[in-house]
Amino acid sequence: MMETKSSSRKRHFVNIISKVFCILLVGVFLVNINCFNHHQVKAASDLSDAKSKAMEETIAELKRQMNEVDGDIKKAEKEQASTQEKVKNVEKLLNLTQEKIAVTLSLLDEYERQIDETLKTIDEKEKRLANLREKFLERMRITYEGGEATYLEMILGAKSLSDFLSRVELVGSMLEYDAKLIKQYKTEKKDLADTKAALEVKLAEQQEAHADLIAEQEEMERQIKKYESYIADLKQAEAELRAKYQNFKKAADEENARLQKYLKELEEKNKQQYVGGEFMWPVPINFTYISSKYGGRTLYGMYDFHLGIDIAGYGIFGAPIYAVNDGTVEIATSHYSYGNYVLISHGGGRATLYAHCSSLAVKAGQSVKKGQVIGYVGSTGNSTGPHLHFEIRINGYTVDPLTSGLIVVPK
Repeated sequence: MMETKSSSRKRHFVNIISKVFCILLVGVFLVNINCFNHHQVKAASDLSDAKSKAMEETIAELKRQMNEVDGDIKKAEKEQASTQEKVKNVEKLLNLTQEKIAVTLSLLDEYERQIDETLKTIDEKEKRLANLREKFLERMRITYEGGEATYLEMILGAKSLSDFLSRVELVGSMLEYDAKLIKQYKTEKKDLADTKAALEVKLAEQQEAHADLIAEQEEMERQIKKYESYIADLKQAEAELRAKYQNFKKAADEENARLQKYLKELEEKNKQQYVGGEFMWPVPINFTYISSKYGGRTLYGMYDFHLGIDIAGYGIFGAPIYAVNDGTVEIATSHYSYGNYVLISHGGGRATLYAHCSSLAVKAGQSVKKGQVIGYVGSTGNSTGPHLHFEIRINGYTVDPLTSGLIVVPK
């Protein structure tokens, strides 16, 4: 009877030790797999993260440049910049948007690749886990059925009580270590699942961003078409303006030739002496802005010689125009290019002309005094805004009023 109990205990103890030995074998196998896979996955993850980070930084820089260009467009609109400049900036923004889309697509591919690699890693680990589980179960079955006592023999081979206790303690340590390994494996498996979930979130975000970029690109293209259409209209209008300007210029040249001839004949006929003194400023002294100087200039892409100076400024419309010196009104009329204008002779071959008046206050043949109102500032004839076109002529020919020495510009 005693032998039966002893035999039963021995068999029970052998089964326990066999199970422990199998678990230890599984633990050793798992830790080797885990260490290898952990380093392999970590290295690949570091490389992928660096690549995706570089792409994200590129996208951020492109976005910064896009915001900068967008600011330039708004600034141009605020400052009423030309439509061509707006189109140039919109095209630049479109190019940046397209570049950003290209980089975003590359980033999407990178995230998809990372997800595929993560899924493969998880799949491989799950297969290895299933395989280990089958081997473990097979080992347990064999141990149970065959009653192997290899591990038991190791413990029973103790030569003393202290040796036996040491070996039992070693078994306990190995069991604890094995439990840690299994916990570590589960943790790493969860980390991989979390990584997969995070990558899927990133992919969803990037896909949404890509859709927004496509919409943004389409909006930019619509803006470009709108501006291109507007530019085409501007070019058509510019062509019409050029034709109109050429008519104005032809009329102005004809009138200038007529005035030269007229003043020469007048001087030869009358032989009047100059009335003397400096010329006064032809408008109130708070209007001193010269919008166009005397001499060569370009209008509508064509060369033009400006015969006088244009005095402009906010609120100048309707301002009084003064005779700069005593004299006689030789011409007070309306002209296709000059608009309403007055020509005053001051004797000695000197004459002054005042053009684009809104209305005239004198008539031809009338004597005027220095400072007398002869008309009011307007925008008649070939004019794009209210201003006074003022000329000084000597013996019929125009001179630069600002360098003639005849007039003092108020400060």
